[in-house]
Amino acid sequence: MIELSDVNESKPQNQHNSVSASRGKASLLVLRRHSLSSTKLLSPHSSAEGEEESSEIRLAVVNREIVRRGALILFCDYVCQNLHDSEHLTWLIVNHVRDLIALSHEPPVQDFISAVHRNSAASGLFIQAIQSRCDDLTAPTTLKKTLQCLEGIHLSQSGSLLMLYVDKLLSTPFRVLARMVDTLACRRVEMLLAETLQNSIAQLPVEELDRIQEYLQTSGLAQRHQRFYSLLDRFRATVANSRSPAPPVTSHPLDGDPPPSPEQVVADKEWYVSLVKSQCGLCGDVSLFETTELLTKLPSADLLNLMSQKDFNLSLLCPSMSVGAQRLTRGQGSLLLETTLQVTLEQLAEVTGSLPAPHQSFLPPADPQPYWEQLATLYDKAGFYSRVLVLCRALSQYLLKVSQLPSSLQIPSDKEHLITTFTCTATEVVAWRLLHNQLPLSVDLQWAMSCLCLALQQPCVWNKLSTPEYTTQTCSLIYCLRLIIVAVAVSPGDRLLHAEKRAAGHQDADGDDVDSGRANNPCEWRACEIMAELVEGLQSTLSLGHPKNSAFPAFLTPTLRNIIISLSRLPLVNSYTRVPPLVWKLGWSPQPGGEFGTTLPEIPVDFLHEKDVFREFLYRINTLGWSSRTQFEETWATLLGVLVTKPISMDQEEETQQEEDLERTQLNMLAVQAITSLVLSAMTLPTAGNPAVSCLEQQPRNKSLKALETRFGRKLAVIRGEVEREIQALVSKRDNIHTHHPYHAWDPVPSLSAASAAGTLLSHEKLLLQINTEREMGNMDYKLGQVSIHSVWLGNNITPLREEEWGEDEEDEADTPAPTSPPLSPINSRKHRAGVDIHSCSQFLLELYSQWLIPGSSGHRRTPTILISEVVRSLLAVSDLFTERNQFDMMFSTLMELQKLHPPEDEILNQYLVPAVCKAAAVLGMDKAIAEPVCRLLETTLRSTHLPSRMGALHGVLYVLECDLLDDTAKQLIPAVSEYLLSNLRAVAHCVNLHNQQHVLVMCAVAFYMMENYPLDVGPEFMAAVIQLCGVMVSASEDCTPSIIYHCVLRGLERLLLSEQLSRMDGEALVKLSVDRVNMPSPHRAMAALGLMLTCMYTAVLSSVSDGVRGQVGSAVAEALAVMEGHVGLSSGKEKASPASWPAHSDPQAPDSESIIVAMERVSVLFDRIRKGLPSEARVVSRILPQFLDDFFPPQDIMNKVIGEFLSNQQPYPQFMATVVYRVFQTLHATGQSSMVRDWVLLSLSNFTQRTPVAMAMWACPASSSRPPPRSGSLPYSRM
Repeated sequence: MIELSDVNESKPQNQHNSVSASRGKASLLVLRRHSLSSTKLLSPHSSAEGEEESSEIRLAVVNREIVRRGALILFCDYVCQNLHDSEHLTWLIVNHVRDLIALSHEPPVQDFISAVHRNSAASGLFIQAIQSRCDDLTAPTTLKKTLQCLEGIHLSQSGSLLMLYVDKLLSTPFRVLARMVDTLACRRVEMLLAETLQNSIAQLPVEELDRIQEYLQTSGLAQRHQRFYSLLDRFRATVANSRSPAPPVTSHPLDGDPPPSPEQVVADKEWYVSLVKSQCGLCGDVSLFETTELLTKLPSADLLNLMSQKDFNLSLLCPSMSVGAQRLTRGQGSLLLETTLQVTLEQLAEVTGSLPAPHQSFLPPADPQPYWEQLATLYDKAGFYSRVLVLCRALSQYLLKVSQLPSSLQIPSDKEHLITTFTCTATEVVAWRLLHNQLPLSVDLQWAMSCLCLALQQPCVWNKLSTPEYTTQTCSLIYCLRLIIVAVAVSPGDRLLHAEKRAAGHQDADGDDVDSGRANNPCEWRACEIMAELVEGLQSTLSLGHPKNSAFPAFLTPTLRNIIISLSRLPLVNSYTRVPPLVWKLGWSPQPGGEFGTTLPEIPVDFLHEKDVFREFLYRINTLGWSSRTQFEETWATLLGVLVTKPISMDQEEETQQEEDLERTQLNMLAVQAITSLVLSAMTLPTAGNPAVSCLEQQPRNKSLKALETRFGRKLAVIRGEVEREIQALVSKRDNIHTHHPYHAWDPVPSLSAASAAGTLLSHEKLLLQINTEREMGNMDYKLGQVSIHSVWLGNNITPLREEEWGEDEEDEADTPAPTSPPLSPINSRKHRAGVDIHSCSQFLLELYSQWLIPGSSGHRRTPTILISEVVRSLLAVSDLFTERNQFDMMFSTLMELQKLHPPEDEILNQYLVPAVCKAAAVLGMDKAIAEPVCRLLETTLRSTHLPSRMGALHGVLYVLECDLLDDTAKQLIPAVSEYLLSNLRAVAHCVNLHNQQHVLVMCAVAFYMMENYPLDVGPEFMAAVIQLCGVMVSASEDCTPSIIYHCVLRGLERLLLSEQLSRMDGEALVKLSVDRVNMPSPHRAMAALGLMLTCMYTAVLSSVSDGVRGQVGSAVAEALAVMEGHVGLSSGKEKASPASWPAHSDPQAPDSESIIVAMERVSVLFDRIRKGLPSEARVVSRILPQFLDDFFPPQDIMNKVIGEFLSNQQPYPQFMATVVYRVFQTLHATGQSSMVRDWVLLSLSNFTQRTPVAMAMWACPASSSRPPPRSGSLPYSRM
């Protein structure tokens, strides 16, 4: 066997000396260049040095690296052809093992490694080389390649390979790779077991076996890799008749040497506290949530004492924060949350207290200084990095929930500095590791950036960083952020931005005033330049879908974008980042000022007349928003200045527009778009003008569902809310969610309510199935129907006046626009938001637009046609902020006059004009004088060949339908709309993906709204036909029906069920359809079908106690479903009632056995989904299953099924089924049926003991009692 020590590394073959020398020089140059790059990142003068670096040198380095790799590949091919020359093979393995692993995907290198595998001595040398030369295998790609290279090692080296696996590879934090190592190690032990006794002992001596097993026990890896450890025990029994090393004795009360006998155990409070203490002392992320559950049972004093101990596992703070917030929401007390918050803040104080003072910006100098020496000592201290990252998790969990907590649990004012300083420290620690070539794990980087993102979203933290006292912290955050982005996303030799873009902001900004400001505040100006660069990078490197974003981790992009926006809004850099780089090239040289010395005045309007400059300026104000009333007014004045100084009209006699006129018109269009966006930004909640934390307000048109306010309706809302959470986490676009947490603040809907004058983010749990049907889940962009007509009426005290209702006796009908109030009634005034006079802004735009749209009497000037379309589009959006009836009156009259004067052939204008006219008419009340021209306009537009115009007409229909149409108007409009919907839906139902999705969405929204609110006007035939077409769309394959249409249709059907527009037979047919869809492989489609199934079954209970007055409509719909689905057909005779058709615990007559069998067959799909679905699906179904079973089935009918599923060897998620068993037992105990629990447990006890493996039987037995589900943390791992 060739030994590593026998190889002379310094004397390669002569014929390869030149190759080695050039390769060494290339490596040195690459290393030197990396070193220079790291230095430049931290140098305040790095930009100048970077520009001076020669591109030829960079190209030469790249060329040398290509030559080096190519030479190595060729040499591998040469060695494969000359395997008799062992010296070449030995030299290549010893000196270039890392290169061989990195290039293992190349065919010649693969052939070389295969040759190594076939030779026992070469395999041993390969293992030794990896042991001694590959010191850093933390990168997951490197580790995976190493495993692939080791997989085929010669059988005679199995023992050495096992030692390598255990010593260097098994402890990887990446679970997927750890499982790969475990599988390969188990395979090698099995090979050793198949060898002769002599060979086995020679390969793996008993001494090495003892060392391996002791290491696995002390490191905790034995518990994680139980199969591997048991195989080692079998190997020990084969080669030596001795016992395995005893596991270390833990502080667990059931552990010891020897362990106490069961008779001596007294399970009192002291015993329980010692049990919890032993679990809280475990290191790592083992059984965190199980241990947290144990903590919830401790009293206040013991809990605080335990969590304050030095050996307390800080990893428990994050789950404790989460579970504590959940318990507070469920009304189970705030003890755990309060204690966890107190301990977390104490830990933050310890970390920040150890920092050297005063704080300095994170720009380490070249020469040693005391501050940076102290910082290096602290940051390099063992355990400091992991402690900071663990606290990042806990703090992030708290910041996620802080907006929902009571005032007593909000961030204390005296602790604001702790959070501010700690987030800065956490960011510096990550940057410090990057500078020292210690790459952080992806999850660590994720948590650190999430913590910073969430902290910057807190007003108290942002306000702290806005003060001069925290200037150094702000600069540090900016420097570190750029360093992290460059380290993650920018390849060697590349830059975040192109050189010309970077130079635009610096080369021509060398005026005396700016130069003097930079000389006085170099760190602050460097921060400004970095933020300007990062804001520019939001359009490329940090833009999802951009080619430069392809190398950037998708999980970091939204978080970093949000961090950049929040930092760019700070006063230190905001003024500079709002300036387009092109302005500097035009010679602008302002006088900096302000308390930071970096504040610039507003850009002169003359510069904004350049279209490219103006477009860049608009990008910045839309991206960064505004932070004060003064800034809003300054931006408003700037945009108006562009409109006023540039005339928009042109001579009527001109046949063609000149180039200047076209340029002027395009500039005015950009100005109209910008001013519209600015005004709408005042409509964002909860903080107007801050895009980092706010979204546009939504007021859905759908009314609240009375069915959800009943006893069974409230039960449905709870379990349907659980399903909704999972659907949102799977499907939602999450436009306004900037962290990786899937369930926290999921798809919040910004709404302005009477209870909160500043607005709030409401989850779908409070607005279940009320969001506009046509809106894609999680899409927070502006859409037509953003604000409902009812909310405009109630929010601004507008009363629709109709001549037809003046003479009616019932005054309440004339006073109230609708028989039922909308889900949210924003009573507070909309005229002022965030201190901005929105009423004056909208009134000014209305008057200005009216002058542009309707020319004066002279008639010799006219507005360009494309600008008219943009103005109408702007008016359609800005009208959401109108606060007075006369504004809508003026809008209606202006647009109707425009419709008469403008050519009807302008279809681009019609797509905005028609919904705008309908919106104003709906707010005014749609009396006969208004309704007749509006209906004619809608009927004409629906016959148009221009699809966007027809879509605009459908949105207009939704507006007018909201205002409770008079009977005559409904009879005139609804038949035409119904005919249009049926003809178009029939044409696209079988293959929706070939048609425009938005058109299908708005057609479905109109159809469902008419069926819910105008059932008598549309008639049973229309309802039957629409539901038939919906069934066709839902039943089609995923390729035919896009997900957005699928979810829209199912939500519409659920609303029809809950609004009691469908009968029990309809619900029964929809149950069959939903049961079939629950079995779909797509998780989010299956979850949506589960939501429909639950709604159908609970609605049937509700309808069983109501009058069956909808028989005619119901039978028509049932027939439609029978035609639509052969396997979902309804029988011609009497339909069997499902268990959903009889109320739980209310009908004394028990259902017949056939109904129970049919019902259990349907419910079995839920158990199947637990068994076959993803972990997230199994978790959700197991949460809702106990309540669902209790509502619909007698206990004796479900116990056998529940226990059988729990004990099944084919059950991949026994922990979820254990929760179901526990909750079913708990319900029976609460209803006085403990004897039934005892009988079932005794009857099933033999099945529990026969569960395999034995460890699973031991784990499952405690679940058979009425105690909480078994927790793995409550038993000592050494005894499992």
